[in-house]
Amino acid sequence: MAPARTLRHFVLPILMLAVAGMAPGRVSAQSAGQTAPPPPTAADQLRAAQKKLDDARGKALALQKKAEELEQDIQRIREGLVAAARVIQHHEHRIDELETRLAELNQRRQEIQDQFKERRAQLGQVLAALQRMARNPPEALIAQPISP
Repeated sequence: MAPARTLRHFVLPILMLAVAGMAPGRVSAQSAGQTAPPPPTAADQLRAAQKKLDDARGKALALQKKAEELEQDIQRIREGLVAAARVIQHHEHRIDELETRLAELNQRRQEIQDQFKERRAQLGQVLAALQRMARNPPEALIAQPISP
């Protein structure tokens, strides 16, 4: 039994390696008739790094420009808010003045109405007196010569 066990330990890993080597999609460069591309040279690597650096600098400049534009927009918005706040304060002050004036006018109206009621009562009394006089004129008024 020992030789079967030894055979299994050697054959199984060899078969697995063979199957893995034949798997579809795993074609070696030599079997396809192509040679592997040469590794990039230091100059190529330098050019690639320089290009990446230039791209990064370009993006950084674009982002910085965008940040400046946004800062200007923020400043314009702040100025607009300050101007709007001034207008609002002016209108609130004007509203307070108008409310004060309206209260004064309402008070004056009430005073005038009260005076009108008093005068109406007085006029009513005068009218009643005149009507009584018209019904019973005093004798002195009858004797006065008045043109018709």
